[in-house]
Amino acid sequence: MMMTRSVGAVALVLILTPAAGRAQESEGFTWENATEVSYVSTAGNASTTSFGLKSNLEGAGGPN
Repeated sequence: MMMTRSVGAVALVLILTPAAGRAQESEGFTWENATEVSYVSTAGNASTTSFGLKSNLEGAGGPN
């Protein structure tokens, strides 16, 4: 049950996150995107899970 939720959550994030490295191909203004996703699950005397998401979107260049 726990593994099914984990896989579902990761799949949802991957679907909703824009693909990294897609830049607009005009010469005037470009966009760059870097996205990081992390998921950690531990078990033992106590079980914990941690989920992280980081996204950095930058625009560069002059106005068109």
